[in-house]
Amino acid sequence: MTIKLVGIDPVYQREIQNENYLNQPVKVYLVSVNEGVVTSDEIIHSGYLDQPVFTKDPDKGMLTITCKTVNEFKRLDQTNGTRTANSVQQFWFPNDKGMEYAGKKRYVGKWK
Repeated sequence: MTIKLVGIDPVYQREIQNENYLNQPVKVYLVSVNEGVVTSDEIIHSGYLDQPVFTKDPDKGMLTITCKTVNEFKRLDQTNGTRTANSVQQFWFPNDKGMEYAGKKRYVGKWK
């Protein structure tokens, strides 16, 4: 599932990035409201927040945050502390290019 937040003031981007939202639990509810009273609620998705993507709209001066969620089954193949990917690096250090080519070239020589 993808969650999209639109119309956020860009001054909050650094604050949002500094909070540790990656892998935090999220629940999406389907709620029925009748005359201002919640008549029913049901969880339609339960998972964890994955890598957020920040997009700035220069015309409106606003920020859009798009974040996918993953469920518990997807997380089973991840070992804590081993997520070294460019997307994770970009989340913590947006202008860092250190991980951009990681994993694309393999060492084919002999280790000594």
